[in-house]
Amino acid sequence: MENKLPLIRKTGFELRYQYEKSIIEEEFPFLSCTFTSTEMKVRGVFSPTLTSNKYDVLIRFNAVEQPEAFILSPTINYNSDIHVYRNGSLCLHYPNDMSWSKNDLLAYTIIPWISEWLVYYELYQYYNKWKGPEKLHELL
Repeated sequence: MENKLPLIRKTGFELRYQYEKSIIEEEFPFLSCTFTSTEMKVRGVFSPTLTSNKYDVLIRFNAVEQPEAFILSPTINYNSDIHVYRNGSLCLHYPNDMSWSKNDLLAYTIIPWISEWLVYYELYQYYNKWKGPEKLHELL
């Protein structure tokens, strides 16, 4: 019997997740990534400015559908004024404008968009009005 590891074949999604993980963890050391053959999860604590609160964030991505980002703490309740969908995920872009596609990397789209959303959320808490870009669209 040989002392070799068995050949493990990765799916295209697993290769994609491994590539995403390597970029994310290098560019954003405060984030950690885990994945299975069907889903990738990215988790970390965001603090978009030096004076911002800390936000525990989870991103779920399955390489077929649009990624979803959730604030795990502090609790942010659904409110269409702050661009949060009914399932609690953040509204980071207008889906119909094609600003995100399944070929885009999370590190260069979704992750910066989360930081931007958090800045606008903190401004909302101060002004009680969403100051970020917005487009009226159906609530999901």
